[in-house]
Amino acid sequence: MPSEGAAGYALAAAVFVLTLFLLGSRCYPPATLVILLGVAYALVVKVDGTSWDGAFCFHLPAPAVPTWPDVATGFLVLAIPQLPLSLTNSVLGTRQVLATRSGHAVRSTPFSASSSAAASPR
Repeated sequence: MPSEGAAGYALAAAVFVLTLFLLGSRCYPPATLVILLGVAYALVVKVDGTSWDGAFCFHLPAPAVPTWPDVATGFLVLAIPQLPLSLTNSVLGTRQVLATRSGHAVRSTPFSASSSAAASPR
């Protein structure tokens, strides 16, 4: 957090030490405490009394029609990267689960080797 100066570096160091200290703790998961520490830092350092004006109110979403550049950006940024995951889950995952449940031997492929333990009945 270089933009925060010394306070940002102190927060980053505190979070790093806290994460290392609590790594593997089931009682106090580090991620929850890191988020709480960040919220506390924001409330103490960043938030003043005037920033709460209008902060808690309810707004209904405004309907909007996407433009063609919005659709193209959504396709390139959201749809195309999702394709490998969707195909893997729907085709290869289903094949592995069905083969495991039916008792047929499944030859190991790079995709099915890692999911065979998760798909096997216990």
